[in-house]
Amino acid sequence: MLFHPKRHLTLGSFIPKQGNQHARAAGIQFIGAEQALPTTLIVAGRPGSGKTHLLHALANFAKRNRAIRSIACMTGVQFADEVVRARFYRDLDGVLGRYACDGLLAIDDVERLFYQPEVADALLRVMQARQLKKRRTLLSATMCLASATTHPLIEFLDHQPAVRLV
Repeated sequence: MLFHPKRHLTLGSFIPKQGNQHARAAGIQFIGAEQALPTTLIVAGRPGSGKTHLLHALANFAKRNRAIRSIACMTGVQFADEVVRARFYRDLDGVLGRYACDGLLAIDDVERLFYQPEVADALLRVMQARQLKKRRTLLSATMCLASATTHPLIEFLDHQPAVRLV
């Protein structure tokens, strides 16, 4: 199933608060570049800071980039549901393979996956495959000072570039 960004959440309707201009500009540069290096960008911030709006706005902006041919934009919960459904139908490799190939994969509230080890494992597989294929991945996460759990996905994400919304 292909998930689309919400049409009404655009860069035009995203009014950055003071201090968020850098995050918006970094996102535009990440999406607008002919080839993204690095291939992952994390938009982090507290609840209500505009992470979801910026994620969808950037996913909509990606439609202008001819190097990005397909976009999957979903919440962490939707990704988890896809993984659970794929495991049930014994098609996990096929589903993860499709997400590994999308031109842009945007997942909102990725921190919700940290407490579901099987889903976090699946996302880590997708992220690693996307890195090898040089596909862009845009994630949003609520900032937390300390995580009560550890997982290789968290360690992987710790090494990815992030911008902060205040």
